Amino acid sequence: MAAKKKLLVEKKSNKKVKGTFKYVSRPGEYLEFPFRVEKGQPVQNVKLYDGQKSTISMELLNHLRTSGKENIYKYRPDENGHSVMKIVGETSRWYFEVEDFEDEEDVAAEEIIDIEIE
Repeated sequence: MAAKKKLLVEKKSNKKVKGTFKYVSRPGEYLEFPFRVEKGQPVQNVKLYDGQKSTISMELLNHLRTSGKENIYKYRPDENGHSVMKIVGETSRWYFEVEDFEDEEDVAAEEIIDIEIE
């Protein structure tokens, strides 16, 4: 006879943020790229316009924050006095200016499901 047992399962965050996309390196243009949260999920095509107000997922926000970095190079003398190009910093080509987060009560953090154990 199979016994029923409750199992606590964490759901992926479906929390959303509202804000404005800013395309610093190409003002007035748009950024387009394929995106999926994890392997096995369908790929969605994301298109964000400079200055566009929108609501996006936390996963997409994290992706935008960790991508789009560009190195800043300057010529510096090496130990022999020759000018060589070196990385002296980095800058972002875009950013998402967050204006509001969804309320925590609107998001299901976890779910309890019934499973059968033999």
